[in-house]
Amino acid sequence: MKTILLSGGIDSYILLKSIKNKKGLFATFINWGQPALEQERFYTQLICDVEKIQMQEIKIDIDNSAMKIGTGRPGSRFVSGRNKSFLTAASKTAKTLYFGAIRNDHNDYPDCRREFFDQMEIELGVKICTPLINKTKSELISENKSLPLNITWSCYEPVGPFECGKCNSCLEKSKSIVFANIK
Repeated sequence: MKTILLSGGIDSYILLKSIKNKKGLFATFINWGQPALEQERFYTQLICDVEKIQMQEIKIDIDNSAMKIGTGRPGSRFVSGRNKSFLTAASKTAKTLYFGAIRNDHNDYPDCRREFFDQMEIELGVKICTPLINKTKSELISENKSLPLNITWSCYEPVGPFECGKCNSCLEKSKSIVFANIK
């Protein structure tokens, strides 16, 4: 069994689209009490519906206080142990995991580097595929201009049903769209 950890964001959506053999693939959405839980769940399900892939939701309990530094405030939202918890939970139902880490993540998130995933493969006894890890978000968007990226969500702390436009995730998305020269 193989699964893609799908968050509803651009990176995980492009990762899903890049997987050639989707036979036996399902999506795993992690509910960890994140501020954008409802939006991320909605967009993950929307992507799964569009791509005709089954989704499972796994609830985990981790300290998410690092996410609550203020709506619209720039800054990384590193949650210690988050990706380890995600991979551990997903590894219980799959032996191959796809994870949408990209090069932009390397500076702020040590658990988005290939060394981390190599260690987790040994620890969990699973294969962790990170085919986008050396690509930037700008490169991904530029290479995938034809995809309906409007069915994705990229905001840490929504303002009602809208992306705040000011958090690191929103700023990175906006900057990457400009660099990719997309309207």
